[in-house]
Amino acid sequence: TEEKSIETIKDIEIFFKEAVPNFLSFAHKFKADIVVGLDYADKGTYKKKENQKKTYIAAKQKLINDFSKQKELIIETIKYVKKNSFYPKVFIPVHGKNVNDYLFYFEKILNLENQENFRFDGFAIGGIGRAKTIDICKILESLRKLDSSRDFHILGAAGIKKIINLILSGANSFDCHTPWRRSSDGEANFLVPLLD
Repeated sequence: TEEKSIETIKDIEIFFKEAVPNFLSFAHKFKADIVVGLDYADKGTYKKKENQKKTYIAAKQKLINDFSKQKELIIETIKYVKKNSFYPKVFIPVHGKNVNDYLFYFEKILNLENQENFRFDGFAIGGIGRAKTIDICKILESLRKLDSSRDFHILGAAGIKKIINLILSGANSFDCHTPWRRSSDGEANFLVPLLD
């Protein structure tokens, strides 16, 4: 695909909405087991100094925790999966700033599933990379009270010292480079098996 110039928040919204089919098609083509739905999310690291760009900062503030904006991407995901024979399990991201925000956002997803007559395979908890373990566990336990029938994936917040507590709080899977870095840099004092 040709690279487009992204100058405004509207450009970002258009770019992401158009990217959903390509993103899901890529996951299907390469037979991913699980794909996390495309969403607006903050980055944990800034290799290209994106956090200094005014458009990026404004987009973060406007899009990440605005369910109406995230909903547009969720609906694009639902439309694509319904229309195509889709292989991977689809986990949809859940955002918030505190436990109540996550609960509110999660309830909106559950309501949207009912409206669209669609059910995601699981949920991916995002935006918690810098949160304390106890806070992540509270969020996870609160969400599990609303729906314990599906898997919960932790996005980028499963540091080696957090994994056991997150598993005990109901996390099923993780994607974080920290355990890999610690296991390969010679500084790990203990090993924790990653459970499927």
